[in-house]
Amino acid sequence: MSICTLKTITKCTFKTFTKCTFKTFTKCTFKTITKCTFKTFTKCTFKTITKCTFKTITKCTFKTFTKCTFKTITKCTFKTFTKCTLKTITICTFKTFTSCTLKTITSCTLKTFTKCTLKTFTSCTLKTFTSCTLKTIANCTLKTITKCTLKTFTKCTLRTITKCTLKTFTKCTLKTITKCTLKTITNYTFKTITKCTLKTITKCTLKTFTKCTLKTITKCTLRTITKCTFKTFTICTLKTITKCTLKTFTKCTLKTITKCTLKTIT
Repeated sequence: MSICTLKTITKCTFKTFTKCTFKTFTKCTFKTITKCTFKTFTKCTFKTITKCTFKTITKCTFKTFTKCTFKTITKCTFKTFTKCTLKTITICTFKTFTSCTLKTITSCTLKTFTKCTLKTFTSCTLKTFTSCTLKTIANCTLKTITKCTLKTFTKCTLRTITKCTLKTFTKCTLKTITKCTLKTITNYTFKTITKCTLKTITKCTLKTFTKCTLKTITKCTLRTITKCTFKTFTICTLKTITKCTLKTFTKCTLKTITKCTLKTIT
């Protein structure tokens, strides 16, 4: 299946993803993604991402991404997202984010997306990303983001996240997020997540999710993912997720989310 729009994404496999450019993203399948390692992904710029493995991702930098601040990002809607550069994206809020559908997102090209350019985005490493706190993220450029650590990300719960702007979001740490709910998500740390395989994810609850590794994730197709549950996540389709607003999303526990289609999530 070489022609996948976001509508038909659920039918695509990760296998062909590596062959697509962002320009042709809507025309390709995800079959090729499964062949990449994170090591190889790190050596690529966004231009060459389609040619590399996940192994290389760690060597890419986020330099040009840093011209828009996260403070400004909180003022805009998905509708505007499709028409804008990163500059305009920085004007959006998560509240308004819920106004549009995945359909509108597809109208935008990476060209417009790249005025805090993706080329410069590739100048830094994930290592640098770990030096700063989410507090700084709210007021800063991605340059400052590259200095943040996930440790600082952990002071709040998903409950608070759903009610807040990026400003409030900056007060949380991943540690506490792991303790909260959308209601079961937070009992698992990123440490435990790295122990699971997508195979288990596709069959599993969040409990089993913590047993997988990224290595095994690459062996899965989107088809299998769509069949998985975070107890009943498999009941939803990507089509349905687009009809949901963040407002409605914030009212659900993971249990209720699993009862929706992807259309209703948005």
